[in-house]
Amino acid sequence: DAQESRGLGDVYKRQVYLYIKKQSTKMKPIKLFYQARCPFCKRAFNYIDELKKRPEYKDIVIETIEETEHPDIADQYDYYYVPTFYIADEKVHEGGIYPNEVEAIFKKALVQE
Repeated sequence: DAQESRGLGDVYKRQVYLYIKKQSTKMKPIKLFYQARCPFCKRAFNYIDELKKRPEYKDIVIETIEETEHPDIADQYDYYYVPTFYIADEKVHEGGIYPNEVEAIFKKALVQE
């Protein structure tokens, strides 16, 4: 399967990265803990990519941490399953995920002005 052999793609292979774009909306910071071999994490990244095509989410910034490469960071957070999303310092999702759940996380991170 081409998707599987491609893994998370070159963009996702960096140890810690940010979707960096100028933000037009104020947001609470989002952290995503994942593992490169996790099929649920790959789905989460696909859902994120799809949602980011929509204008209201295109500027969302997500800090991602591959927990096996950065156990020193991961150990500072209370979770067991990946993917796990935090908004600011609040855990908002842990484990398998669906597109509507990723969208709910994005909506929660947007700061209403």
